Amino acid sequence: ASLFGSFENQMGLITRVCFVICFAGLIIAVRASRERLRVILWSMSLTGLLVAAYATAQFFGMDPFVPSTLYTFGSVVRVSGTLGHSNYLGNFLLYTTPISAALALSGGGRARRIALAATILSAAAIIFSGTRGAWIGLVVAAVVFFWSERGFDREAVLKRKRKQLILQSAA
Repeated sequence: ASLFGSFENQMGLITRVCFVICFAGLIIAVRASRERLRVILWSMSLTGLLVAAYATAQFFGMDPFVPSTLYTFGSVVRVSGTLGHSNYLGNFLLYTTPISAALALSGGGRARRIALAATILSAAAIIFSGTRGAWIGLVVAAVVFFWSERGFDREAVLKRKRKQLILQSAA
């Protein structure tokens, strides 16, 4: 509703337009190339790894740049990583964590170990951020992943629903 956003909601019209431009730019850049998609996914995953590593270091009190008083409230530590706020950190890592997990499952050797490290560190940083919405998102992503990996057969479900519809309409 505003051009620049507000203190409570930093995402104004300009930020949203930038998201749309980035989204369209990714689609145009990838086109139909699997290799380009793979490079972009690895770029996202490695960015998430760096941000998560910094946030994890913050949680353990090893922040070389920012005093811990900026993200510690009494005995509660809500790390912000490089993004300036714990909610932004949790939401950003909620995008990169599933990407890293997918790369870990589809890769092998050193690439798998790097993607697995990114997944674990990102999940830990989400927990350390204290962002409850990101916690729920992480749980939902895990549930959807395990549900889809257990052998979900979409065609069988669709056939079963068609039979049920036919039987219901005949009755």
